[in-house]
Amino acid sequence: LLEHFSALGGQLGQLVNGLDQSASGLHKVADGLGTAETYLADLSSAPEKDMAGWYMSKEARESKDFAQAKDAYMSKDRRIVTFDVILKENPYSTSALSCVDDIHAAAERAVKGTKWEDATIAVGGVTSTYADLQAMSNADYRHTAVLMLIGIAIVLTVLLRSLIMPLYLILSLVLTYYTSMAVTELIFVNGLGYAGLN
Repeated sequence: LLEHFSALGGQLGQLVNGLDQSASGLHKVADGLGTAETYLADLSSAPEKDMAGWYMSKEARESKDFAQAKDAYMSKDRRIVTFDVILKENPYSTSALSCVDDIHAAAERAVKGTKWEDATIAVGGVTSTYADLQAMSNADYRHTAVLMLIGIAIVLTVLLRSLIMPLYLILSLVLTYYTSMAVTELIFVNGLGYAGLN
């Protein structure tokens, strides 16, 4: 009987410890609910113009941590804000370059309906620079291809003294070009896994 009572005493000690921990946990939950209640009260009393975008409580805006963040990411006159976007992928990859437009569009959506709606949004960094270069290169390539085809058509028309033969030759030239590019991509990009020509 004494042995069982001593074991029961140990179990009662564990029960008391568990009850103390649950009481501590309930105090933390109560504190969290108090914080949430304060936040919701501030949110309900905030002017409607501040409700677009996101809301920060006055306590959070006046905290030391937020002041340090403002100094790190805002200009001294508080008119320019910087947001760092870190991509999971290689910043020089084609998929990263295509993310630049998505980031710009997301920033424009975030300020829509707020007092910053007319703000100028710019995307900078290495990936953005290469995306701009890619866009200019693609536009130049299209213009060059069109001018080249027009020039070849004029030369062939003068040489062959015909309108239909140059058309056939140009169509065969374009078909040959795209066929060779497709076969190259099929072998080296899809088959061997290389990044591509450009």
